[in-house]
Amino acid sequence: MDYQYVWTVFRSRRSVVATWAWMLVLTVLPSIGFILYLFFGRQLSHDEIFAIQEEQKKVQRHYLAEQRDMLKEHDLLPEKERLPRVRMLSELNLNNDDAILTFDNQVKVFISGPELFDQMITDIKNAKKSVSLEFYTFYSD
Repeated sequence: MDYQYVWTVFRSRRSVVATWAWMLVLTVLPSIGFILYLFFGRQLSHDEIFAIQEEQKKVQRHYLAEQRDMLKEHDLLPEKERLPRVRMLSELNLNNDDAILTFDNQVKVFISGPELFDQMITDIKNAKKSVSLEFYTFYSD
């Protein structure tokens, strides 16, 4: 019976280190180790991963369709941004890259690294739901 547990772990796709670690746990604690493996060591199957991805794509397609309709009706952009070129750029991003348009974003430019990291730590501590960030570094050639 111990060999069946080890075989179950051995045939799953994972890193060599993780496989050996689980085989050690199963050898030392056969029954309890297998229960631990079922709860903590099992990876999502490809079908489960694809189902999750498909659900995310379905939600994104819904938002994309909704924004396309709103852009056509000129209801998406705030009054001050209803210039033709802003509308065209929004449509371009939406159609070419499925980039959903968002509002009320805050952008801050940092010059020094310590200032950036101090602000990141503060934002993470004060976050209610999530912190989204994107940063670039520029160096002279």
